[in-house]
Amino acid sequence: LDLIGAGGRLGLNGLVCKAPAKMPVSVMGLDFPNPVGLAAGLDKNGAAIDGFAQLGFGFVEIGTVTPRPQPGNPKPRIFRLPEAEAIINRMGFNNQGVDHLLARVQAAKYKGILGINIGKNFDTPVENAVDDYLICLDKVYA
Repeated sequence: LDLIGAGGRLGLNGLVCKAPAKMPVSVMGLDFPNPVGLAAGLDKNGAAIDGFAQLGFGFVEIGTVTPRPQPGNPKPRIFRLPEAEAIINRMGFNNQGVDHLLARVQAAKYKGILGINIGKNFDTPVENAVDDYLICLDKVYA
């Protein structure tokens, strides 16, 4: 992730990747340059937005981000199930918080479609979860 982010800041990632095929697609009024995007979970804090954009994704989604920073679940939190060819992910939304993420979004040069996945903090009671979602939504949608 650090290498992709550094390559993006230096404008190098596009030099090592072949340009993707032009396969524009429109979905719900949004025009994507191609149908392959990066889903949330890999870049939780927006550290490599420009780097991933230079790799040719049709969109980039970052997060999941919560109102306040949190470390996620205790380790181990990823488990392999070889017999089922599966992985269980119990990361727990480890992230540096929505304000930190938004500072990185504002610093990014990427002009394509950027999604931000939002979540509730671990210590927020379920009955108050909507408050966490609204805090994040108000900040990212501004």
